[in-house]
Formats: sequence, structure tokens, C-alpha cells
Amino acid sequence: RPELTAERFIVDPFRSEAGARLYKTGDLARYLPDGNIEFLGRIDHQVKIRGFRIEPGEIEATLCRHPAVDEAVVVVREDTPGDKRLTAYLAVKSGVHADPETEPQTADLPGELRSLVKQKLPDYMLPSAFVVLDKLPLTPNGKVDRKALPAPGDSGLELKGAYVAPRTANEEKLAEIFARVLKIDRVGIHDNFFDLGGHSLLVVQLIAEIENAFGQRFSVATVFQSPTIAGIGALAQTGEATDQWEMLVPINPDGDTPPLFTAFVGLATELRIFGRELGAAQRFYGISAQCCDPKRVPLTTIEELAACYLKEMRMLQPHGPYYLSGECIGGVVALEMAQQLRACGERVAMLVLLDAPPPPVMLQVEQRRWLEFKRRLRRFACLTIAQKLARSRMFLISRARNDGQKLAIKVRRRFGLSMSYPLWFRYVLDIHISARKKYVPRAYPDKVSFIWATAGAGPGRLARYEQAWRSLVPNSEHHPLAVDHGTMFREREANLVAEQMKIYLAEARAAQARPAADAPAERESMHLQAQVMAPAA
Repeated sequence: RPELTAERFIVDPFRSEAGARLYKTGDLARYLPDGNIEFLGRIDHQVKIRGFRIEPGEIEATLCRHPAVDEAVVVVREDTPGDKRLTAYLAVKSGVHADPETEPQTADLPGELRSLVKQKLPDYMLPSAFVVLDKLPLTPNGKVDRKALPAPGDSGLELKGAYVAPRTANEEKLAEIFARVLKIDRVGIHDNFFDLGGHSLLVVQLIAEIENAFGQRFSVATVFQSPTIAGIGALAQTGEATDQWEMLVPINPDGDTPPLFTAFVGLATELRIFGRELGAAQRFYGISAQCCDPKRVPLTTIEELAACYLKEMRMLQPHGPYYLSGECIGGVVALEMAQQLRACGERVAMLVLLDAPPPPVMLQVEQRRWLEFKRRLRRFACLTIAQKLARSRMFLISRARNDGQKLAIKVRRRFGLSMSYPLWFRYVLDIHISARKKYVPRAYPDKVSFIWATAGAGPGRLARYEQAWRSLVPNSEHHPLAVDHGTMFREREANLVAEQMKIYLAEARAAQARPAADAPAERESMHLQAQVMAPAA
């Protein structure tokens, strides 16, 4: 079987001899700081949920560390079409019984398992349900029979922790909303929305349903700070919110350093792992995209977005020095925020752009697109008729899918219908891409630091982007990191980004603490006229 040989025996990139090969075992492992290799599981059952690639074997290995767990298997269930969820099935050790109603020794097991997974793994790898069995079903050849695993709730053995029923009418109504949004049978008043599988889009749906039921609109920050029925019920009872912000999310609000603000394309709750890696001492606020709620009229220019974010940011911190950062197109928004702050006479102590592509006006995009179109046309002309038909069919299918998504977004926004996660993310991203295309940046005289994600980046991308930014920001520093653009704020990679951010923060704070020996030069810099960056001919 040559195809299987080619799949398993891959080219060895570490040796210069022709024909050198590596055997792909399928084992998943990682290097530890002490040089040891930790075995995490197999990649045979790797799955993808909400854009996250997940290795169930890694979760299983973590669950088996609990003294009461003998075996564990984690599967993806799609009991509701389009809603994939992780479910953990556990076989307890001899002498430990599976029924929490009669055995107090397993009553706290779900909470302990949740805590264990949260300590070792990122939030998106936390199972939505834990089902405890006396033993796992096996196939005739002794392997776990995944098809025979019961649905959560069917066996009566699902453990959700210490369930506390709603006590008031408001809590009963909220419990119905939580259960409907999360698509689970019941939710206790102290169950954490995010622990039960809540993610960015579900936060938006939850806020909308609470508004319909109570006539009160809670911000993302409120849900993030009070993610339980008891917490939100108390706020609904008093008519008060925990904050006055729509887009600002307090991830580390209790630190003792000047706050860092990060503009994010999406809901800033996705930055909570990054905030944890920054450390509790660093005050940190994420800024969610203004268009995250499809019911709002979206702001469509970078200038409008920057002004909107600054309004909320300055409610928290009226005056500088400010420490700003932004991810992707949020980095372009952060640059405009810095420009508007300088125009008001405020000091920007630090500006960091995280894998932020320059606006098209800086890249001669139209010229490059025309050249690329001509290259593709020449390649297409060399194809056979069959190949041309196949390529044309693929293009038409892709175009139809793209147009269908745009139409679905318009219809759902028009009638106030909920969106699937892919549609919602496409909606948010399209608005930001359109705003970036229209943006004409101005020269920035102060220092800007860039962090670039190099994993998976196309050839020449970093050099091209760096050159474009240097033409606008001569005083710039560029630091490449071996992280992926789409996962740089998730577990493992978030630590690398946070470590570099901490270096920039320490340098900026040290510069602020120095005697103002260079004050005249700085005042001159503050009053430089911003130059309009015109498209290159």
C-alpha cells in the first residue's frame, strides 16, 4: 500500500541525505522545561470544535490523574445538529460507586474533575458533561465501543456537581434561558456559564434572550463577571449592572499596575487565557468589537471604532499615560486610538500591534492583485479542458457558498434571528475588513512595537508587512514569535505572547519613571503634524 507508506514515512527535515525519512507514530507528546517528554495521547481521534483543534487523548490523560478515575474516554457528541460538545465518560476505580445520590464519595467528583481540567488544559478543552459508569463498554476485540456510550442524561449517571435549584421566579426564568442557550437539561443557580460550554457567540445569544425576558440589557463584561444564574438574577432584581461598559471587559481588574487595553476582533472574553498569563498583578482590559451584537448598528470605519473604544476606555482611565495594544485589525484600531489620544494632548506610553496587517493602501494591493490575476490566468490557460472544468466548478461552488453566507447574515439580522458561530464570525470579520480597506493611516512619530505570528505565515509576508509599517512608523520594533495567528491567545501560545508583552510593559513603565530630561524633544514630538499616507503610485 504505497499511499499508506507515504502517509506514515514522511520526509526527514533534520537530515541532509536524500531519501531520509521519519516514521509518523501518531503519538502526541510535548517537551517539558526539564527536557523530559510527556506523552499526552494519540492524534487518531483529533477533532475540531468552534475552530479549536482538540486531542481527546490529552483530556483523557488529565482525567485519569484523579485518584477515583480508572479509565476515561472523551468523545464529541452532536445530539443537536450543528452543536458539537465534548462529553467525558469515566469508569471509577474498584470500591468507588458511580451513583452520586447514594455515594457521598462521588458527590464532589464533577467539580473536582472540572477543576483538574481547568488547571491543566485551556477552557475550550473542558467537557460539557461528565458521565460516570461502572465500566466502559468494549468491542469484541477489547477496545472502547464509542458507539455504545450513552447520551448524557439517558443513564441517569451524569454528574453536574452540586445542583442548586432556582429559588425565585427570576432565577427560574434565567435557568430556562441558560438551559436553552447551552442546550442542556438543567442549570443550577451556581453553575458557571463558561464551565458549561459557553463561548463567544453563546454570550451574545444569552444577552439577547435576557433582554427579551427582562427588558434589561447586560453587557459582555457583566456576564463575564457574574456568569451564574444567582449573579445575574441578583442584578436583574436590583436593576443594576456590575459596570457601565458595553465593550470593555475587565479580565484582570484588580492588579496594581497601569491598565493594559487590547482591542480584539470578536468578544474580548477570548483573551482570558492571555490575561491569566500576564499575571494577576497586571491590570488588563479587553475591548470587544462594537459589532459583536448583530442587533446593533455597526460602526464601519476605523476612526469611528477608535472613538467609540476611547469613550469607554477614558471612563475608566480619564488621562494617560496609556498602554495600548490590538490584535489583527484591532491593531489598526489601536493605532488610530493612539493618534486620537495624541491629538487630545494625552500621552501614549506604549503601543503594541499583534500580528496586525497594514491597511491595503500601504501595500499597493490593487497592483499586486492585478499581477496575481495575470499569473493565475496564464496558469489556467495551460490546463487541459477537464482541469479547466474542474477548477471552474470549484470556483462557482466557493462563490455560491460565499454569497449564501452573506445572504444568510442579512436575513438573520433583518429578522433578529440567531446566527451560527461561523456566520457570526464572518459577520464580525467582514465589517472589520471593510473598515481596514477604507482606512488611510497617518504617520506616527512615537515608538510602536510589533509582535508577528510566524507559524503558518506565507513566504515573504513578514518582510512585506514590516517594510510597509516602517514607512509609516520609522521608530518601530518587530519581534517574530513561533505562534499561529488564529491561536496566539490560546493555551501554550498565549504564554509566549504574554512573556513578550510583559517585556514591552516593563520597558514602557521604566521609561515613564525616568526623569523628564528629554521633555523639550517629547513636546516637539507631541505637536508634529500628522502626515496623510497617500496610496503609492
